[in-house]
Amino acid sequence: MDDLGAGRHLVRDGCLPGSVLRVPPHSAQPHARPPRPSPCGSPYTSDREQVISMKLQQPGDASTMPVPYITAYSGETDPSPLVFTKNHLGALRLAYEHQRDDDRRLGVLRARAGQSREGRPVWGSPNARRQWDCMEKLLCQVCGCPATDDRSGKVPWLVTDDVFRRTGIDYGQTATPPTCLDCMPLALSLCPHLRDAPAVYMVGKATPVSVQAHVYTPAGDGYAAFTGEHNVELPLSGSDLLSYAVAHRLVVSMSEITPIWRVQ
Repeated sequence: MDDLGAGRHLVRDGCLPGSVLRVPPHSAQPHARPPRPSPCGSPYTSDREQVISMKLQQPGDASTMPVPYITAYSGETDPSPLVFTKNHLGALRLAYEHQRDDDRRLGVLRARAGQSREGRPVWGSPNARRQWDCMEKLLCQVCGCPATDDRSGKVPWLVTDDVFRRTGIDYGQTATPPTCLDCMPLALSLCPHLRDAPAVYMVGKATPVSVQAHVYTPAGDGYAAFTGEHNVELPLSGSDLLSYAVAHRLVVSMSEITPIWRVQ
């Protein structure tokens, strides 16, 4: 797959301030919705900017800059060693030395990542597990709440050309999670990566199709050695390399796409 193959231009998360763009009036004032629980522990309200500023920034951090839900923190790194084991057919496959039930998802070894939100935000680096959750559960990458628009039943996706590839008239692929309508004004005002002609699509379906992964090879001591191949896109089926890889990001195929607006 062309642009997605290298896996380097799909995700631009954990943005820093520096860009000021405006959401058109029909998107800037989303319809009111009743409060509901949030996966990140904050209430789901229409006053999303206040919620993010109060709840999603690192506790104790003097900075008032919002920290997106998806952003990794320095204290969430997991140093667990990787080894090669054999599956029931005797074939080699990559695994953590001390395996856990949640290590594999969709037949893929996922990168471990803590959920403590301790340390400093690592801007530009999504937390691997939160990115995966956002893609599968259709959560907003900014606030961590369900991103689905109640009125249309579709999911709003805020993207630029370098993180989205159209694969058909109403199809596309990305590793960037959705952004709910309430969070779009804040995302557009703070994220410098959205300077380049951002677009909003309402998406009917999102199906996991591949992962971005780091590739390893067996070392002489039984442990795994990193090959240097990182963010390699591997399909969820039909790739022998999946047994030698640890996935850091999930890629979805979006269908029933309706463009809402685009900044030129």
